[in-house]
Amino acid sequence: MDLGAILAICAVTIAGVGFVYQQFAVLSHIKERLASLETKVELFWSAIESKIVTMLKSPTHLRKDELLDKLLNHSISMEEAIELSRIMSEETYGKRDGAKEIASCLMTGRLQQLIIDLEKKKGK
Repeated sequence: MDLGAILAICAVTIAGVGFVYQQFAVLSHIKERLASLETKVELFWSAIESKIVTMLKSPTHLRKDELLDKLLNHSISMEEAIELSRIMSEETYGKRDGAKEIASCLMTGRLQQLIIDLEKKKGK
């Protein structure tokens, strides 16, 4: 093997190692950004969850209130979260109070994420 071939192989190897290193750096950066976003989302929910639950409670729907309390106490099961999500979806549309409609939409999204989290936890 001549010197030119050896240099070419070295150059390709160095380029390959550089590429792999760069990809790991990008993945590491993405992982950091996702962790930061997750923290911000959790802070958002910890700040507004109790206020949304208070807005959504009604004296005419005791089961919904019971499930909202379980959600607030972090003791809701996956089946109960699915039930509450169904109730919230049915009630969301057609509300005349814009604030309650927004609260219902936010809670429905929160419940969908909670269901996904509970499914992952159950799969472990």
